[in-house]
Amino acid sequence: CTDGGRTGAALSNVSRLVRTLSTPDSFHSVRLVTTRGMKKFLDCYQIAVAAAAAEEIDAPRVRHLLLSFLPGETDVICLEGAVVGRDVYSFLEVKEEWNARFAELTSHLLSLVGSHLETMTILQSPKIPLPMIQCRLPALRELTLLGDDRVFIRLPREPPKMDGWPEPSDSDFYPPCTGPLDLDAIAAAPFFPALKRLHLVDEEYKLLPWETTLPVWAKLAPHLETLRISYAREPMLRAVQQTLRAPAPVFRTLRTLEIHPASDDPEL
Repeated sequence: CTDGGRTGAALSNVSRLVRTLSTPDSFHSVRLVTTRGMKKFLDCYQIAVAAAAAEEIDAPRVRHLLLSFLPGETDVICLEGAVVGRDVYSFLEVKEEWNARFAELTSHLLSLVGSHLETMTILQSPKIPLPMIQCRLPALRELTLLGDDRVFIRLPREPPKMDGWPEPSDSDFYPPCTGPLDLDAIAAAPFFPALKRLHLVDEEYKLLPWETTLPVWAKLAPHLETLRISYAREPMLRAVQQTLRAPAPVFRTLRTLEIHPASDDPEL
């Protein structure tokens, strides 16, 4: 059941025996691209879990999760081309509402599936920066992030460095009811205690420099063994060099560093 749930739903209609056998894996691999889809999935998943409990069979478990919020796929508007002031203000209002909805639904989703989630990929665009969410995923062993890690990392307030259109979550730097990360608290209870592989796909846009956030990952994922960086540009390479040359080891368990430079960066 690696197609987001369609196979699992079909198998559950074959017979009671097949439903019993297929239920634990019916949501094995899930892909979500809109907040509307996320809400529908949460409703469906909770019904499936309740039904499994009533029938005293193993509940479905999400093992692999892909969240893809890219222009043309998701349900948030993007500003394009020449716009006027009223368009920007309308965009800010709509995006602020979308940010709150995304944070609420994603936090709820991860609270339900986090205890058994093994891999997660989050795709985003500079045109759709995601708000911060706070979660703890004890079973996660592999994480891939496209472009930015600010969905998990916010540090004490710094002036926004975003080019282009204003972003609501940049104005207050983190959503309501959360604040900058307490690194001491994270060290005591890491967000990703089982994470072994972290894959970062670099992009030109980033609110905070990588040399600021890379060391934080050593606290978020204290048992990290493999760090893979794709499409790495000069700032990212400089940040990696600075991190690895720190007087005290930052990534104490790191065994493999895999870097694929960006071929179109003139500074490389």
